[in-house]
Amino acid sequence: MPDEQARTQFTEISAAVAQTLEEVRLISYDLRPSHLDQLGLRTALVAMIEKVAASSPIQFTYELDECDGRFAPGDDITIYRIVQECLNNILKHSGATEAQIWLRVDAWQARLTIRDNGRGFASDGNGHVGLGLQGIAERARILGGAHTIHSAPGQGTTVTVKIELKGK
Repeated sequence: MPDEQARTQFTEISAAVAQTLEEVRLISYDLRPSHLDQLGLRTALVAMIEKVAASSPIQFTYELDECDGRFAPGDDITIYRIVQECLNNILKHSGATEAQIWLRVDAWQARLTIRDNGRGFASDGNGHVGLGLQGIAERARILGGAHTIHSAPGQGTTVTVKIELKGK
């Protein structure tokens, strides 16, 4: 382009388009992480837990049964998001020094348990919880499962999600 102003505008537009494309890639990755499809649910969960553990002073331990192919199509992303929300809550709110994640899968049921030794919380008596805990409850419902959240001040928090696998 002979015009310097046009060249400058083109460069700015090109940079804006490149940034927009990168943002779209990040958004689509957040919707369904590519490693979930490439590596399977168990490996994707391990990778997420280890990434969080590497960036936190909290000591994370986990035991995850093999679970690839055990859930109805699309349920793996829902389970992934439940674990992700629990880990986010532990990092942001718990003040924990330790956290454990278990996923037990047998022929009839999957049971996900995430526990921390953090500050815990008391129920407000009206069933009001934060958006993260509401999201966990809604995702458990979408899976056709049940969830419990046990917490008390100074005693940490335990989130359990049970999913029946019969017919899946």
